[in-house]
Amino acid sequence: MSEKKKILFVTSSYIQGGTSANIRNNSLIDGLCANGHIVDVLSREPDVEQGRSDTSMKLPPIRNFIYVIKRVQQQSTGANTVPGEKKGIKTKLLPYAIKLYNLLSIWDTWYLKVKQLKKVELTESYDIMISSSDPKSSHCLAQKILGQNPGKIGKWIQYWGDPFALDINQTSGSQFQIRRAERELIKNADKVVYVSPFTLEQQRDMYQNYAAKMTFLPIPVRAKDTSVVSEAETDISHLKIGYFGAYKERDRDIKPLYNAVNKTSHFLQIIGPSDIVLDSTQQVKVNEQIRVPVSEIEEKEKTVDVLVCICNRSGTQIPGKAYHYAMTSKYVLIILDGEYSAEIKKYFSQYNRYVFCENNEQSIADALNNLPCESNYRSPCCAFNPMTIAERFIKI
Repeated sequence: MSEKKKILFVTSSYIQGGTSANIRNNSLIDGLCANGHIVDVLSREPDVEQGRSDTSMKLPPIRNFIYVIKRVQQQSTGANTVPGEKKGIKTKLLPYAIKLYNLLSIWDTWYLKVKQLKKVELTESYDIMISSSDPKSSHCLAQKILGQNPGKIGKWIQYWGDPFALDINQTSGSQFQIRRAERELIKNADKVVYVSPFTLEQQRDMYQNYAAKMTFLPIPVRAKDTSVVSEAETDISHLKIGYFGAYKERDRDIKPLYNAVNKTSHFLQIIGPSDIVLDSTQQVKVNEQIRVPVSEIEEKEKTVDVLVCICNRSGTQIPGKAYHYAMTSKYVLIILDGEYSAEIKKYFSQYNRYVFCENNEQSIADALNNLPCESNYRSPCCAFNPMTIAERFIKI
């Protein structure tokens, strides 16, 4: 066990938001605290409006919260406007202004709040500062802290859920702009951690001068349902299958799964936001919800036999649910897609935990009809234990 450290965890988000990034953040902080380290979180104020934060998420035993960015007030969105009450011109224009900003800027909207901060003064020193994205403005916030508090930060570790220039969801700005911004951030860090080994390879190739400070660590995962399901409890001929998460057409292709299950006696439940319309059928129930509390999703996970992770159409990133589901007692079906499908299968095969198939109807149907009976395919994978990952994180 390493010497106990005092750690400042920086994010321009709020860690009780129900995003994949915040699930990862909470798991890492859990591991750090469990290993005896002291963690303070510096972030924006918690969102209090319904739907903006997820109070069902259990927070780690953080010592202090340091809020440096004001929350978005509900009245600024018009969400609480009384019927018949006139909205101000600023309220009416705000959604359009945000849309225009997202089209033109390479940064998330919280970047403006970070830039407006005059002074972020720390009252004590820290052995390590960890900045975690997304949002990517988290690293800008950490850079400001570093510059304004000389001698108070021992080591700065950047934790990247998605890269910047290689992010498949980055649609604004030129590659020159984005790479310049990304290079500037990486240059000032002591260490840079990625959550995909394939992203690490490409980042090292893209920024060769800083390759030595880059590394990869798997996503830590809090323990979930740790009971092992017996073979008798799973009706292989009538499987209950769950896909829980976003499935925007640009990012991943859910149609082969949808079509495949419709031709079987299995039942699929889909919950998550999308820009495509799928109709519910006798075999598939579709529930398009933008925000679902983490606790509600975890309850849904307990009701199925198979949890599905669909890989991205392109890029080096691995969906976080590939790691999250490994700590359940359910079958985890990884539907391979994109140019890194062979590498993803090779990487996850080492854990002897996953079932794989290609993203076409026949391959999906074959995988569902031939699930292995060995218990390791329905047992939590200790390789992603938060304490183990957090200890490796501290020692990089």
